[in-house]
Amino acid sequence: MTLRRLDTGEVTRIPGTEGGEQPFFSPDGRWIGFLGEKGGSSFLRKVPVDGGLVVDLGEPSEYPTGVSWGPDGRIYLGSWTGGIHWVPAEGGPAREITTVDRSREVGHRWCRAAQRPSPVVSGARLTGRSPTVRPKRL
Repeated sequence: MTLRRLDTGEVTRIPGTEGGEQPFFSPDGRWIGFLGEKGGSSFLRKVPVDGGLVVDLGEPSEYPTGVSWGPDGRIYLGSWTGGIHWVPAEGGPAREITTVDRSREVGHRWCRAAQRPSPVVSGARLTGRSPTVRPKRL
């Protein structure tokens, strides 16, 4: 991955982010989080914007579809076939916060955390081909 500074236009490679995808920023803008896959396993990592070591945050059980870093110190992960999960920004196991109703849903995808003290996480719940968005207050 690369970083382009808006103040100077300088583009630099970010060491340790090879193979990284779906980059996202921490609410304070000091960290870049990203996903990736290696050897058939997914990973979630972060790296300081100003440079530094890459920090492993965990290994999601499936490759997430959409990631959002909330102001509450949680990183929210959408799922192609499951519910929305969250991981502490310091790392740790993923915890499920929504459950898919298999009788009418496929997965909770493309989650976004609202940037306020009590985030509302929304995700598309797919029912056949008709997506709907249902917010959930945490």
